[in-house]
Amino acid sequence: MSEKLRNARREYAEQLKAYRKKVNISQEDFALALEIYQPYIASIEGGSLSIGLDKQEDIATCFGVKYYQLADPEFPIPSREELWKSIEAYVKAAGIEVGYMQNKAPGLASYMDELLQSDFFEEWKLINEIVAELKERFGLEVVSTRVSDILHQRPRRLLVEVKKAPKGNFNLYRLMK
Repeated sequence: MSEKLRNARREYAEQLKAYRKKVNISQEDFALALEIYQPYIASIEGGSLSIGLDKQEDIATCFGVKYYQLADPEFPIPSREELWKSIEAYVKAAGIEVGYMQNKAPGLASYMDELLQSDFFEEWKLINEIVAELKERFGLEVVSTRVSDILHQRPRRLLVEVKKAPKGNFNLYRLMK
């Protein structure tokens, strides 16, 4: 392979990484937005994978730019706010829950801890009731899998009882008595 092609891949990799870092989104979350696997993003950013125009266009559209602008190291990278709005619009158009990416950010656990300290968990709660309460109290749009993940992590899993709901394949949660 020619050095010229290797350099083009490296330049594209650096550009993609610069965009992703500016919006402060992980490879995992970016892959989720694009409905691809995280190792694919890592390979592109590592410069070891040459991608086609269709995928370049998907990536650029997610960031709200044209494919040739994304590849141009002299094109100014939009602001973090503009990039995030573009990602949200792209993800919503694809039918993916934006809340999952937003709520992986630090801070959701602290809201959950605050909820655990209230009287909310005195009775058994379904995960969708917890999600609704987080939205009502804190204005958070959280996906149920993220809430479940947080409740099953230490130290919360030591504070919360979990049991299967009598009907359906759901868990119920309450504060240990």
